[in-house]
Amino acid sequence: MFRASLSLTPYSGEDGAPKYGDFECHRTWMEVTYNLPISQWYNDTPYSNSSYWPIDYPPLCAYTHLGMASIISLFQPQAIQLGLSKGYDKGQYRALMGFFIMIFELLVFIPALEKVLDFYYSDKSKTTRNLYLLANLCITPIFYIDHGHFQPNSVMHGLVLWAIYYMFQSKIEKAVIFMVLAVNFKQMALYYGLPFGVYALMLLYKDSTQVSSNFLGRTGYIFGRVIILIAVFIGTFLVVYLPFFQASGLPGVQQILIRIFPVKRGLFENNVASFWCVLHNFYKVKFIYDQPAQIKIAAVATILGCIPSVIYLMRTPNNKQFLFALFNVSMSFFMFSFHVHEKQILLPLLIFGLLIHDFRHYFTFTVTVGNFSLAKLYLMDHNQISYFPMTFGFFYIGKMFDSFMINNFKVPAKEINILLYDDEFQIQNDNKDQKQIWISWLILRLRNTLCSLGVLFMIGFHICKTLFPPSEKLFDLYWAINNAFSFATFALVLVYSHSLMHENKNN
Repeated sequence: MFRASLSLTPYSGEDGAPKYGDFECHRTWMEVTYNLPISQWYNDTPYSNSSYWPIDYPPLCAYTHLGMASIISLFQPQAIQLGLSKGYDKGQYRALMGFFIMIFELLVFIPALEKVLDFYYSDKSKTTRNLYLLANLCITPIFYIDHGHFQPNSVMHGLVLWAIYYMFQSKIEKAVIFMVLAVNFKQMALYYGLPFGVYALMLLYKDSTQVSSNFLGRTGYIFGRVIILIAVFIGTFLVVYLPFFQASGLPGVQQILIRIFPVKRGLFENNVASFWCVLHNFYKVKFIYDQPAQIKIAAVATILGCIPSVIYLMRTPNNKQFLFALFNVSMSFFMFSFHVHEKQILLPLLIFGLLIHDFRHYFTFTVTVGNFSLAKLYLMDHNQISYFPMTFGFFYIGKMFDSFMINNFKVPAKEINILLYDDEFQIQNDNKDQKQIWISWLILRLRNTLCSLGVLFMIGFHICKTLFPPSEKLFDLYWAINNAFSFATFALVLVYSHSLMHENKNN
């Protein structure tokens, strides 16, 4: 019900002529895919071009918009008339868009999420698993972007979750199919590619030791399986791209790649809690270096951020390390890679939710900061009516759930403080080297203080922003502060996650 009501609040670009916003973007894509031949979907035309909502997501996303448009044509054909429907949001159209998002969640995302949680937490009670499912569905940035921006991210998220589920079961061929489909729905799913590739190779090596005891036998088994996986990988891509290849040959495929990897859009977009956006406030990296240099610097920083997780995953290839690697690598891509926008925080948050038990001490605070990092996006959408309950309302309920988890799903003995963190929890060091876990030990020890100060900071931020608007010269001051605080929080959680991987390396 809350998700459905969210679609009735102000949306991206409402009454925002001439370009409107993301709502109009998806309407334009439906108009283009429904009315134009497939050979023109990714080419500049008078109806969709580099200046007015070009299709810049891969073909599976375009096919999905064609399917949506086919249904809308039955009920609201005025919404997708070629060249005549700009800014259309009348009649049943808005309700239909909200309906599509709900259906995608129900058919693709939620079943996959439930499967992953049931398998990963199979040692816990069904009640606990259901609570984890509910908590994941309440990660506010994820469902706001879908239901407030009318973006079908749940399709990509669901496909990624199905791929994770099959990796858990060592069914690598099925995982490859779903991962390729996810990348071909939204290219941002590539954030997860490195851990998938490494874990797949480690699973193949593990399987080879059970098939043969000699080196040649194991090598032959791994080589054969890799050939099969490559064939599945290429075959899935060919199925997705075949209609474009038939319509316009190799140039048509090349045009798709140009559209979906828009390097010309710069190092970062808008205000985003990335390292480069925060650094730019002090050191004008976008102006000092040309774009090729920016790409190289960002690539090096991203690779360096990913290396520790890859090493830990190779040393201890199990499902928990796989999830940690997915979180760490996707967060490293968000923080350090080239051309990042604020909505890409959804990618690490998706995996963060799966690791809810390990992150239970920081779960609510991190999700709250994730929504706080999108504050400017809510403002641009004129949707403060959603922002405050989805940030601080979620915090109030989520904080109680954190205490519930920390107390092993028993009601805490003392009353929970509404605003400040004051949970009591035991930090176990049994049979462990104190030096080995000092980082996670310290982060847990400081948890109540850091989270309490962080929540007070976010409340103070909005009070100050309202009472003391910045000068014209410092018009972006508050958003720079928002980005820096959010980046620092994500960096802290990333360090904590690496420390948990380190603790798990011998398990």
